[in-house]
Amino acid sequence: MRFLLDCLRTPRQRAPCSERDKDFVEQDECVARKTGEIRDLQDAVQQEGIELEEQRGDRQELEETLEKLEQHRMELEDQLKLTRLECVQESQQILSLQAEEVARETKVEEYERELARARRKLKQLKMEVRRAQGKVEEAGERTIPLEESISQSYEEILQVDVSLVEDPSLPNISHSGYELIVLPKIPAMEGLD
Repeated sequence: MRFLLDCLRTPRQRAPCSERDKDFVEQDECVARKTGEIRDLQDAVQQEGIELEEQRGDRQELEETLEKLEQHRMELEDQLKLTRLECVQESQQILSLQAEEVARETKVEEYERELARARRKLKQLKMEVRRAQGKVEEAGERTIPLEESISQSYEEILQVDVSLVEDPSLPNISHSGYELIVLPKIPAMEGLD
């Protein structure tokens, strides 16, 4: 308290004496030192306050960033779940298509085997048709001389008949007992095309 009162008094009012002056000088130096320390502390407090505000701003910014990152992480997690689900669906569809492909390939192989059998059967039938045509042609070739021989025999018989009927030198033969022989029509054998 006395220190404050001394600080408020002018130097004349203080009227220092030598011992007293010495005390006052020491007190002034102490006051100046304390005042400097106070100023330093005030500056430090102010600087710390500024740094505190900056740190609060940084903290708030980091909290906002963390919140955005968390939201983005959740969105990515949802997208990942959806993508995995789509992957499972695509895998199932691939398996289904592969099974269908195997079934169709099996069916194609069956059709190919059946087609090969049908082609072999067709080839065999064509060979049989050719053999039958050959036999028909051969039979036709054998019947031609027979037809000619039969026709010739009938013609000879006819000529003999006619000469018997018309010959007056044969009185014992009755014309009423003979009939003209008509040659039968023999159908021509036609080959298969």
